[in-house]
Amino acid sequence: MYPGQNVPEAIYIEWLKCCCNVPKGEQKCLQLTEQLRNQGSFNLQINVLSAMLAAKKGDNPAAQQIIKMAEQKAIQLAVEPADFQTLAWFYCFINKNSELAIDWANKAYAAEPNSAVSAGLLACAMADNNQPDAAQSLIDNFPNTQFADFARAKLQLLKNNKQSGIESLRSAIDKDPASIIAQQALSLLEEQKSDYIPIYDTNTIITSIQQVIGEQIVPQFINPERMLSFQLNIRGNRFAYGNDFIGTISITNNWYEPVVFSENGFCKGQISIDADVTGDIKRHFDKLVSITTRPSMPIEPGRSVVVPIHLCTGKLRELLISHPQASLNIRFTAYLDPIASPDGKVTSAIPGIMPAIIDLERPRTEINQDFLQNRFNSLSQGRQGPKIKAAQLFAGLLLENQDDAAFQTGYSFTTTQRMNSMLKSALVQGLNDSDWVVKTHSISSISDLPLDFQLTNAVSSGLQDQHWPTRMMAVWVLAQKGNYNFAKVLDHLAEYDENEFVQRMAIALGAKTPTPRQKFEKSFADLLKPDPNSESADLFALPAK
Repeated sequence: MYPGQNVPEAIYIEWLKCCCNVPKGEQKCLQLTEQLRNQGSFNLQINVLSAMLAAKKGDNPAAQQIIKMAEQKAIQLAVEPADFQTLAWFYCFINKNSELAIDWANKAYAAEPNSAVSAGLLACAMADNNQPDAAQSLIDNFPNTQFADFARAKLQLLKNNKQSGIESLRSAIDKDPASIIAQQALSLLEEQKSDYIPIYDTNTIITSIQQVIGEQIVPQFINPERMLSFQLNIRGNRFAYGNDFIGTISITNNWYEPVVFSENGFCKGQISIDADVTGDIKRHFDKLVSITTRPSMPIEPGRSVVVPIHLCTGKLRELLISHPQASLNIRFTAYLDPIASPDGKVTSAIPGIMPAIIDLERPRTEINQDFLQNRFNSLSQGRQGPKIKAAQLFAGLLLENQDDAAFQTGYSFTTTQRMNSMLKSALVQGLNDSDWVVKTHSISSISDLPLDFQLTNAVSSGLQDQHWPTRMMAVWVLAQKGNYNFAKVLDHLAEYDENEFVQRMAIALGAKTPTPRQKFEKSFADLLKPDPNSESADLFALPAK
């Protein structure tokens, strides 16, 4: 988890204790000791374990030499309470010396008088130094530790309270069965003609594990590409102008183990989708969609996680909306946990998981007199849905003409000055529609168009609509143009609009944050009146409501 950092000594100590207590663990002990030595740190407990390993192999002189050198170095480096505790432990249980044990235990206890570990070590030292009353006092006034249980057992055995002593020895072993103290407690139990009964029945544990995961502890290897299936799906492959398309990402677990999506897991759940447009227009949209899915529960074997994806979005949507008469083919390429190779090619971080690909077609909209007349009629007489679609189409046709004038689209399409005038007139009608939903969508559809007096006047009427979504859309469209002196209107909306969302939108667009003392002497209609000194004097000239 922390590459480049040293493993903490506490982990080495517990690891070494385990290795020293299992058959054929000597080689691992040597390896761990060498690793710690390479870190350049010194630990008395680890040196003691190394000495025990040497003694276990029959090299007693080497064991004694390790102990002697470690003892001298530990005394030289002892400056912290933890160092005093370690030396007290060393003289209580390794190189037993009751006087030195009491000396170092007293130093540890004086440095940390509230430490249960220091109190337990001092109790052990006092029990070995024939001070049972003082030891008992320390045991009674601090929480139980392994040291306290060992000292209590010694005091009980001194008083010939054999059964209580045996129970205290067993309790000391239970707290850390791999420790040196536990080994000495086992020796005392043998002297009392008793044995140790583990608090955990290992046979029962092994049986339970086998029932859950079987005899095979390590899962059977399976190639990563066979663990998961990754698909991008969409209903249909041909979509007319103005029709949205929603796709879904499906990730299926084909493994026999649950799969967890997490930052450090096998699958991070990161999804990236690129789009390539060909046909009358050629464009590439890198990372059109980029999301991360993290299911709250693991994906069980045979189950899937399905993520809805809005594909008609961002720059692709702008292209589709502003080129209704273009015939386009769209290829979506989805990647799971994408990474870039050195040559710049995008692949999945999971080996073998191939990108998911789907192809769509967006045919051109054929523009003729009958078609346009039908759409004009739907805008004036139709229902809500057809009205919204017609306004979107008319705005798209005007955008297409604008794009051709500026950039030369490269494909032929129908357009005339008369047709553009009719389209603009129809849009103004939609902007003044009595249905506030149609009006709001119509305002949104012209957000990318340049606003002349006629369109600006129509959008401005939305500032006085009784429905807050229309007001909020109108203020957003007008403010983003940036060519008009709109600050007074924004300030007025931030101060006096009855809807909190409209107020927040006005502030986000640059209005002053209103204060309790701030008041406007002018009415809203006055604010919309033209400034005679402004170049756009009559852009917001509206009749007072």
